[in-house]
Amino acid sequence: MTWFLQSIGIEGEVLEHLDQAQLAFQRPVVLWFGVLLLIPVAYLIWRRQQNLDTPSPRFRLILNIARVFVTVVILLILSGPYLRLDMTVQRKPVLAILLDNTQSMQLPIDPTTTTHSQTRFARAQEALADGLETLEELAEDYALRVFEFSDGLQPLAIDDIASAETKPGNSSFIGEAIQQVVDDAAAESIAGVVLISDGQNTGGPSVSEAAHFAAAADAAVFAIPVDSNYSLGDVSIVDVDTSALVTVGDTVRVNVAVESTELDGESITVELKDGERLLDTEQVVLDSTHPQRIELTFEAEKVGASYLDVNIPVLAAEPRELHANNVDTAFVRITDEKLRVLVLDGHPRWDFRFLKNALNRDGGLAGRDDNPPDVIVETEWKRWSEQRQHDALPQTVEELSEYHVIVLGDVSPDLFDSSFRETLIEAVREKGVGLIVAAGPNAMPHRFDPDFRSILPVRMQSGKSGVEAAAYEPFKIELAGDGMLHDGMRLRDDDVQNREAWDELPEFFWCSAVQRPAAGATVLAWNSAVEGRFGKMPLMAWHHAGEGKVIFVGTDATWRWRLNVADRYFYKFWGQSIRFVARADQLGKKSWIAVHPVQVGVGEEAEIELWAFDEEGSPLAERTQRITFVGADTTEPIKLSVDPETPGRYTAKFTPSEAGTHRLLYQPGNGTESAQATIQARLAPDEYRHPHVDRATLELLASTSGGELLELVEFSTLPAKLSGEPHHEQIHREVTIWDNWLILLVLTSVYVTDIGMRRLTGLS
Repeated sequence: MTWFLQSIGIEGEVLEHLDQAQLAFQRPVVLWFGVLLLIPVAYLIWRRQQNLDTPSPRFRLILNIARVFVTVVILLILSGPYLRLDMTVQRKPVLAILLDNTQSMQLPIDPTTTTHSQTRFARAQEALADGLETLEELAEDYALRVFEFSDGLQPLAIDDIASAETKPGNSSFIGEAIQQVVDDAAAESIAGVVLISDGQNTGGPSVSEAAHFAAAADAAVFAIPVDSNYSLGDVSIVDVDTSALVTVGDTVRVNVAVESTELDGESITVELKDGERLLDTEQVVLDSTHPQRIELTFEAEKVGASYLDVNIPVLAAEPRELHANNVDTAFVRITDEKLRVLVLDGHPRWDFRFLKNALNRDGGLAGRDDNPPDVIVETEWKRWSEQRQHDALPQTVEELSEYHVIVLGDVSPDLFDSSFRETLIEAVREKGVGLIVAAGPNAMPHRFDPDFRSILPVRMQSGKSGVEAAAYEPFKIELAGDGMLHDGMRLRDDDVQNREAWDELPEFFWCSAVQRPAAGATVLAWNSAVEGRFGKMPLMAWHHAGEGKVIFVGTDATWRWRLNVADRYFYKFWGQSIRFVARADQLGKKSWIAVHPVQVGVGEEAEIELWAFDEEGSPLAERTQRITFVGADTTEPIKLSVDPETPGRYTAKFTPSEAGTHRLLYQPGNGTESAQATIQARLAPDEYRHPHVDRATLELLASTSGGELLELVEFSTLPAKLSGEPHHEQIHREVTIWDNWLILLVLTSVYVTDIGMRRLTGLS
């Protein structure tokens, strides 16, 4: 029976736990009717072959048996035979052990020692190796699954715990690791999740989200901090923020947040440098009770891109391993040209009011006459005389092309008539004017014709003006993967902090009725709460429309981003988005490279954008272009693919594998001008910003999920704290037995035997 079951594809758990196998038929009527006919059919076969004179009686008997056998097999196949398999399987509750293997876990347990100190990770390995007997005991009663994790899970065999030498990761995704373990357990019961970590969560879902997720699945988390008896003396730069794009003559402001422990009363100097040039300094007296924020400033003088170093001189009390968090970087791009901006909106809504203030305060923006940006509000425009209305709006493509960017708010077709729409579309497609469309519930874009909507990077639902959220369940913004790399979406320079900033933005209650992204568009953010037949609803997106760039903002509530942070995120988003879509007059038709973002962590993805022109200024038409990545120790080519919608534009994504400031070189030769860009890759900056073991976070995780905070020395007490007993599960399976290689082989063999014997005996 075992051989037969294996032959028809039954193996593994079924064979191991099989109690009984019972034969049944899908069409029993066919079987019984066939059995009744089998005797007369066999008799007819015998009678027919009795007339054969050539074969001997023995051969005739074999031929009779073969023909009858084939008939029986065909009858069985037609009746649909199958096996009913019953088995009893013992199910053990799942117990997962998660071992944090990240850069912060490489910090020493005792940084005061003059010899090599044991790291947190090594201490955790040692504790698990000492508890090997406990692990083996747990494996008898539970489905034990051991992993090490950073930004993903890596299975770990029990015997390899003490010797595992996997390279530590750059990010700690505690929340994601817990959620993945719970998801993988699926319908199985979970006895618990054991987390051995220093409590640093630098990416993915928050620890609080993971705790509630685990509690909902009845998966208690037992958190074990890898603690040190030594209190670290440390000062660290935990946040650096600045305007990414400014104009010559502007005052550049760099905001720095400093945290410290065990160093109260110490006086430090925070320095801001551009290379070796000192730009500004600020004296700070350390206070560990709260983060201390300071502002460093300098006047923008030199056109171009600069990496500004923020530095705190190392103090004697700081361990060597924590010197890395005394340095951080801010990126700023300085231009000598003011961008000319036109803003059109339907009424003085909140987004319009705050945007107008932001543009007026931005020294790099102006109107056509170098005064503050030009602003027209439809409710005021309607009160003007017909001549004044006509004079206020640009009437020709040439007049519209004097602007670098046009921002359209919730205007109606009354202001934005068909003639103006046609002119605007031509200015965007043919002259490269940048366009930002900020949706609104009154008119934009649902009241406009398909010609105008075709220029947008999204496709709208027909007949709907927007989507309202229930008051008790507002929408949340979900940053898309491509949004992480986009210049306009960099609320914070650091990747992890940027994602956290977007996750913490206030909810909103209305969005435009978007159906899906346009072909070739890049989604920057989703409204993940609304899904249609095309998936999640795009909230923000952009694409190239001919020579110009178009950004769509599908909500009217960006002003709400000012909650608790004032103008910081609102100004940064709009300032960066305007500069992103702006027509780049100063570049002319020369080749150039941009990198998004300009700073990444080692092992994190960035996007390269190349605009390639020949010596006459015409966009190149080749399908691919190559540039050279120049790192500290490596040089390698990168292939870029052409954008099918935009001639001359090439893109690629790449991942720096080493820390440092690297160059990207485009050297086409043949008289065409070369170009270069710079990207900075940093090694796990967030892992060292808060280097202390976060017992409070681990305790919150344990208590919220229904678990407990344990010490490493208490690991042996774990079996007594777990719940869940192995249980037996009755499983029934049905397997067809006619449609497999064995039955086909038998049928073919008998039939071939019949034919062969007929040939041997001279029968046709």
